[in-house]
Amino acid sequence: MNTKQLEDAVSEVSLFNQHLHLIQSVHTIPTPKMNWESIAMEPAPAMPTVRFDHKVKAMEALDEYNPNWLDMFLGSKSKLYTLTNNIERAAEKDIEQYKTEFVSWVQHYSYWAKDNQLSKGILNNDSGAKLSALSEAQQNPVNAAVVDTKLINHNFNTYKNGHLLEVNIQVNKHNVVPKEKKVLCQGEVKLETMPLSESNTLYREYVCSCILKCAQDAFNVLPETSVLINVEQVLADYSSETIVSCHVEQGLLEFLLIEDDKPSEILEFFVHIEDFNPHRGNGFSAIKTIFSPLPIAS
Repeated sequence: MNTKQLEDAVSEVSLFNQHLHLIQSVHTIPTPKMNWESIAMEPAPAMPTVRFDHKVKAMEALDEYNPNWLDMFLGSKSKLYTLTNNIERAAEKDIEQYKTEFVSWVQHYSYWAKDNQLSKGILNNDSGAKLSALSEAQQNPVNAAVVDTKLINHNFNTYKNGHLLEVNIQVNKHNVVPKEKKVLCQGEVKLETMPLSESNTLYREYVCSCILKCAQDAFNVLPETSVLINVEQVLADYSSETIVSCHVEQGLLEFLLIEDDKPSEILEFFVHIEDFNPHRGNGFSAIKTIFSPLPIAS
């Protein structure tokens, strides 16, 4: 075995371990904190005007030039002729610059108007505005990595009874949790079957981490003090079932995240419903969500 083969093997095992770490620490991927009060107070970008700065300089250059008798004979080749023509070209340059600035202003004004309207809607407790802001945040460049790697599939956001934010997500164990472990053995990568209990325990940490991530997103984007998060798992036949339903409070979450606990340990402090056994199937069994309608007695 040469050095290159050893380095490749070490790198492969390292990447595998990094993946295991990532799926248990999704909640550590930050989402920017939004300040909607500041955004609502931000003034609109000023509309550009034609300033004719280049034309003014061209006219000043012409005024400062003292024509001589050669200009009479050189005609279109004279400096006087050039300076005079420069005024027209400078004005055209000013107009082109204005057009460019105007196009840029239209784009910036559009962004400002959208953010201004959105911020005022959120500050006025408009559910539609808040849901729109949260959906956009879930797709921002920071969270795009979470989405692209299929760690979290955002299903839909809504408001339960008009006031409690409810976030619904889907997870897929088979796309995220490996069935085999990669270990380095005598300089080579060796595959070992991951025991069911270990796979399911890893799966639970991943699910709990996703819940904490979604809760932080909601609190960083919206002026909410609590959020209900429901997790659905995708089954082999592509159907889905709810496996965890958790009510997360902002103040308690901020306090708990100071500690370096496992996601499942943090989740235990919140009101939640789950039926988990590491020694069976995918670990989770289907449950009813918090605040699910009760069956009507016959």
